[in-house]
Amino acid sequence: MLAAIMGIACGPASDRRLVGHDVESKALGRDLPFSILMPPACPDGVEDNRNLHVVYLLHGYGGNSRSLDEEGISDELFIAQAEGRIPHVYIVAPDGERGFYMNWHDGSLRYEDYMTQEVFPAAEAALGLEIDRSRRHLVGVSMGGHGALLLGLKHPEMFESVASISGSLFDRAKAAELAGKRFLDWTIDITRMLGDGSDEEFLEANNPYSLVERLPAAERPRIFLAYGTEEPESLRLATTRFHDFLVEEGIGHEWAPFDGSHNWESWAPVIEEAISHATGHGPETR
Repeated sequence: MLAAIMGIACGPASDRRLVGHDVESKALGRDLPFSILMPPACPDGVEDNRNLHVVYLLHGYGGNSRSLDEEGISDELFIAQAEGRIPHVYIVAPDGERGFYMNWHDGSLRYEDYMTQEVFPAAEAALGLEIDRSRRHLVGVSMGGHGALLLGLKHPEMFESVASISGSLFDRAKAAELAGKRFLDWTIDITRMLGDGSDEEFLEANNPYSLVERLPAAERPRIFLAYGTEEPESLRLATTRFHDFLVEEGIGHEWAPFDGSHNWESWAPVIEEAISHATGHGPETR
């Protein structure tokens, strides 16, 4: 009850930006944390925050549910809301570990189920909210950019918009290539995650190109794509190729290249832009 009251009531800024919670995950077999960045005091004329949008901000590889505080981004997002640069929203930062937000090929780790069936309901319950698709959004950076597209396109009934910032995106062919790179096992058990590259049905089910192409326009979440002009070429190409594909297919999206590299300092203003786009306060989708 206390968490729900905290989520609804408008109040002054807190010295502690992120409010921590835990979710008991059956999909992963352990408890994992998520954090919530509460909005500033309600705007003039608004008595509570019940009607605000919820933005799920997915971290990159090596990040965690506290990355927004650790990188100083939570302060910037709070101030951006207080100053009116972006709308007031709830920002939820789950811990996605290093799982790429997908159910692994060997079935041992089910990050997609963990997010959609456990984290999102737990966060909204903690906030005391019952919301529909129109107020739920995904924004991700790096690995989280891949996760935002994957989750949003596999579960379009849940999300109004998805944003991939510097996303480490891969299609079926790239996934098969990654599965064969044994050196990646030093950081992640790539075979457990993707298989040996021969299971085309699995790879196709997690291919953002196929997922977005199959979705009728009326069911498709609005899409925001961004990459940094100073990022490594492989990451630039991962996003620009997906952008080019969307253009060729006539799929509308917001395209937002930015001057910067693959780091939180560069991502901070782009996250603000993505939040504005998510809530309908950004540029027209094209």
